Amino acid sequence: MWVAPVEKPWTSNPALNGVSFSSTDPNGFTYISTWEYIDRANPAIAAQVPNILDSNKVYVGFIAGMPGDWKNGNGHYNTDAGGVVGNFKVSKFSQLFRQNSHPLLKAMIMNSDEVQFILAEAAVKGLVTGGSDSYYRRGITFSMKRWGISDAAINTYLAQASITLPGDNAGKLAKIANQKWLALFLISAETYLDLRRTRLPNIFGNGYLSTYQFPLRYRYPGEELGQNKDAYDAGVAALVPAVDDEFSKMWLLQ
Repeated sequence: MWVAPVEKPWTSNPALNGVSFSSTDPNGFTYISTWEYIDRANPAIAAQVPNILDSNKVYVGFIAGMPGDWKNGNGHYNTDAGGVVGNFKVSKFSQLFRQNSHPLLKAMIMNSDEVQFILAEAAVKGLVTGGSDSYYRRGITFSMKRWGISDAAINTYLAQASITLPGDNAGKLAKIANQKWLALFLISAETYLDLRRTRLPNIFGNGYLSTYQFPLRYRYPGEELGQNKDAYDAGVAALVPAVDDEFSKMWLLQ
């Protein structure tokens, strides 16, 4: 629904090289993709072979926070042809995002599924009554219904062993966070705040934190330093460490 097929997906089958095919998503939007053979003898491609993460697939991403040029993600090599924002080897957002109106593009304040995941987390921590599993499963159900998934498909999904909450609280919180992350797709501020608060889901296993620091706050606006210096100085002094950058902890995180 939300992601388009790759324009020029890699293939390990030389017979498919240059073969085009069409895909139509559940909203009726159609895309054309053309297979490209991974010809390791081609100098233009050879240099990018180490960057190829996925081949023989039509939905492909690249590592978030990758230290290299993201335009080379998944081995994309003809960057000039791709233009300013083009990468023929990874999925882009679907045509749904370019519509003036659509039922799935309605504005929202807070989703019912988010409420259920909050209650599930609170139940694990003993802050509310009720079973964490019930809240958790309702959260998944409400989220999938919001995207038009059938009851039968939801029941099949919920019946998987991988969905069952484990016995330990840490494991429960990890699974709840994973499903909440999925449910909050398109609500990036909430996902960021949850990630900052809990470090869940654990998306840091790709070496992100060994290369980058995780941003914790916005810096104070520059006007504050010139027009409200006393309050600015007091605010900075309360940070740990007392430096006005995106990595210092404000009171909420201390």
